Amino acid sequence: MATSYSIAIRENRAIERSRDALLSNRFTDVSFSTVVRDGDDVCDRVRLNAQIVHITKPSATRTAVSVRKPTNASQSKFGKTNIGYTRLLFARCIVGGELFAISIRTTADIRLELPLYKEMRIGGYISIINPIFEGVGRFPVITTKDVILPVQPAAGDLREFPTPLMETDTKMAAFAITVETLNIRKLGVIDGVCPGRVCDGRFGDSPCKCCLNVPAKVEWGVEFTLGRFDNKGHPVVPFSSRQFLSHFIHKDSMDIKLADMDEDEIEGCIDFVRERVTLLNRLGSGYYITGWVKPGEREGDDIPSVPSMHVCDIKIGNNDLPFVTRRIRATVQPVVVRLSAM
Repeated sequence: MATSYSIAIRENRAIERSRDALLSNRFTDVSFSTVVRDGDDVCDRVRLNAQIVHITKPSATRTAVSVRKPTNASQSKFGKTNIGYTRLLFARCIVGGELFAISIRTTADIRLELPLYKEMRIGGYISIINPIFEGVGRFPVITTKDVILPVQPAAGDLREFPTPLMETDTKMAAFAITVETLNIRKLGVIDGVCPGRVCDGRFGDSPCKCCLNVPAKVEWGVEFTLGRFDNKGHPVVPFSSRQFLSHFIHKDSMDIKLADMDEDEIEGCIDFVRERVTLLNRLGSGYYITGWVKPGEREGDDIPSVPSMHVCDIKIGNNDLPFVTRRIRATVQPVVVRLSAM
C-alpha cells in the first residue's frame, strides 16, 4: 500500500502535469462524440471540457454500472462489463451537450484524479485530461488515468441545448438554455444544507450522499421554486445554490448560523434576494440555466415513474451592452444583511 507521503508526492506531480496540460498548446480540445468514436486512440494529449451537473456515490444495492463497449475496430461486436466506482460525476459536454458519467473507482483515485476537488462544485466547469471511453449502459461512462481540473468557461462555451422531451426520452439528458427573466414562484430559507464544496449547498442532508470533503460547519441557503422556463410544459423545479446566493448576500452574512438570526433578519434576506432578481429581470440581464433530466422509469407493464428535472446552475447576465453590463454588476454586488453580527 502506498504511504501518505508517496500519495502526496503523486498528487503534487499530478497537479504539475495538469497545469502543463492546460497551458500547453500540445493538448487538443476534443468533444465527447470524438472520445466515443475514436475510443482508446483519442486518449493521448487531449482534454474534454465539461460541466458538472450531478455527483453521487454507491448505494447498498448499487456499487457498479453495467456498460457495453465495442470489441472490434468496426464496432460490430460488443462486450459487457461492470465498472465499480466510489463516485460518479455526471457531466455535460460543452461542445455537443451530451450527458455522460465519469467513474472515479477508488477513494485513493479521488485524491489522484481530482487534486483540486475542493475548488469544484455542481454547475462548475472541468477539464478532463486524456479521457477514456468505457462504454454505454443507462448512460455513457468514461474514466481517466490522468487528472480532472476545475476551469473557467470561455464566452463561446456557453452554448444552448434545448431541454429534452421527458415524456418520450428514455435516457438521462442534459440541457442549457438562455431565458430573459427568472420566474420565481416561491422563495425560502433552508437550514442544514450539505457543507460539501462539490454539492454547493444543493441538498438538505449533512453530509449528503455526494460529499467528497465535509467541513465541520453546517450551512444554510435560499431555495427557489422556479416556474416553467421553456415551452415544453415541464413542471416547476426547486433550486438552491450557495454559489448563486453569493451574488446577493455577503460571505460574512452567509457564515452566520441560521439559529443566530431572528425572523426579521431571515425575512430581510429573502426579500433582498427577491428584490434583486426582480431588478435583474427589469434590466434584461438574462440567465443561462443548465441542468439535467431523469426520465420516468418503467418496470415491466407498470406505469412509468414521474420524470424529474434538475437545475444545477444559473448564470446571471447574457447581455453585452456596456451600460446594461455596468448596471448588472452594480446590482449583484453582495451586501451584508446583518451588520450587527459583523
